[in-house]
Amino acid sequence: MSLTLTLMDEIRRRIESSRGFEVVREGSEMKVRDVRGIVKTSISRTELKGVRRTRRVPLKVREIVLKVSEILVSKNIPFKVTFGPSDAIVRFDLDHYIHIYKDKVRVIGFNSLQEEPLSALVEALGGPDKIKILRPIK
Repeated sequence: MSLTLTLMDEIRRRIESSRGFEVVREGSEMKVRDVRGIVKTSISRTELKGVRRTRRVPLKVREIVLKVSEILVSKNIPFKVTFGPSDAIVRFDLDHYIHIYKDKVRVIGFNSLQEEPLSALVEALGGPDKIKILRPIK
C-alpha cells in the first residue's frame, strides 16, 4: 500500500508542475519515470540558462489527469502523460490515446466507450457527453 501511495505522490507532483511522465510495469511493480521520446536536437544546459518554462496547464485538465492516473494505477495499466500549452494527452500505445482539453475530451484509437481501459475512465473524463471518439480516416 505504501508503494502505491509513494507512486501516486510522485504522479501528483508531476501533474501539479505540468511535467510529462510515464508509468511502467517493472516486474510486479509500477514505477514513474520521465517520458522517453525522440530528441531531434541537443541543447546544452548553458544554452537553456535564463529560459524559464512557465507553461501551466489549466487546473481542470490537471484534475482530470490525476483522476485518470489514479484509476489506471489501481488497475495496473501502464501509460504516458504529456502536457501541451493548455491540454494533456494520456497515451497507452502509438494508436490509443486520450486528448484532454479544458472543456472536451477526444479519444483516438478506440471503437467504443466500452473498450478497456476506456470503460473504467468514462466518469473521470466527465461522462459520455463530453467524450468524442475520433475514428481514423480510411
